[in-house]
Amino acid sequence: MPANSAHVVRRAAPGRIATAEIASTLGDGEAFPFERLIAPVSVAQFLAQYFEQKPLLLEREQPDYYQSLISILTLDDFLTAARPVLTQVYLVDARREIPPEEYTFPDQRIDLVRAYRLFADGATIVFRQMQDQMFPLARLCRSGERIFNCPFQSNLYFTPASAQGFKVHHDTHDVFVLQVSGSKRWRSYAPQIALPLQGQDYKQPDGGPGVATAEFTLRAGDLWYCPRGLPHEANASEEPSLHITFGALARTWAEVMIEAVADLALSDPLFRRSLPPGYATNGVSSAALERTFRDLAERFCRSARLHPALEGIAQEFIATRPALLSGLRREMLAIESVALDTPVGARPELIYRRVQDEDAIRLHYRDVEIKFPSRADSALTFALENACYRARDLPGQLDDAGKLVLIRRLIREGLVRCLPAARPT
Repeated sequence: MPANSAHVVRRAAPGRIATAEIASTLGDGEAFPFERLIAPVSVAQFLAQYFEQKPLLLEREQPDYYQSLISILTLDDFLTAARPVLTQVYLVDARREIPPEEYTFPDQRIDLVRAYRLFADGATIVFRQMQDQMFPLARLCRSGERIFNCPFQSNLYFTPASAQGFKVHHDTHDVFVLQVSGSKRWRSYAPQIALPLQGQDYKQPDGGPGVATAEFTLRAGDLWYCPRGLPHEANASEEPSLHITFGALARTWAEVMIEAVADLALSDPLFRRSLPPGYATNGVSSAALERTFRDLAERFCRSARLHPALEGIAQEFIATRPALLSGLRREMLAIESVALDTPVGARPELIYRRVQDEDAIRLHYRDVEIKFPSRADSALTFALENACYRARDLPGQLDDAGKLVLIRRLIREGLVRCLPAARPT
């Protein structure tokens, strides 16, 4: 593999975090944040050196690194019990297109008998949006969302031995590939488009993709970061392969600019004027059209506002990222028993925005706005940023009664949860 095509890290450290025992006790499963996903590379190093720039290959020699996230047995159980439909599960084969009629019932549910026959013949089973089905994947996605401030999705690919699911292609979002079981031989090629947008799909050249710029094998426990726009393909080795992809669906500056134009058009009538009659049939000179366009472009540069455009995108992101609410039912029923010494902590991977006014703090969380008095500032910050504490420990101006009111309010809103009765460390 050429040294300039990707950075390779071998025998990466596990990168476990201190709250893993708490998560296990609460039934959340082993804590597996984004930081652990890319360990030993730090988030700061990844963003500065790799994100949207070049691939990253982590060779760990730890086959059980992802065992807390998913297993082949778990997927078998999901297919059997959930009776998924075509929008959740589908089959692909690089050798041919597989019509859904070959493995679905008339109601679009997957026919497992025929699906597994196709699998035995070389088809890959693809599981879509599994963060909506399995908590460990949901939590890892939410961890990535906190860092990147964009939605993450999780797809799974179960490929039989020596098979290939997809031909050479590129993705229009950044992808983290986690090899869970078995192994796959990957090849990447020179990009056709830098940072493609959705709809800018890979077009197979007449002479093929050319010479691979990198070739490597992902084994269980390894990770490969594939920047959007990098063409690639993969073949399973001598045993079935299961890998997860985590896709970062990032928003772009192009979207911000579109929102800014729309915002300016609401206040400036020149942007709302009709195109001149005859523009489509050569009835207007191209020079006149170009002049008007350049005038409007200059007007946009002078008057466009970043804040309203960015605010709308940010609010949409926050509104669609609710907390992961495991255990909430029990806590709602027992909320009046929460006392000053009850162990509590912020829910994992919370996503919210704080806005400080003169006399209040406004917290934007999921699709609601929650107001708190300014005197609760330091206590609120502490409560939302720490995984294990007691109401009595909250800093700031609140007395004990106020601390208890705040913690119970945060539990009711799904922002804080009760922990096992063990003293925080």
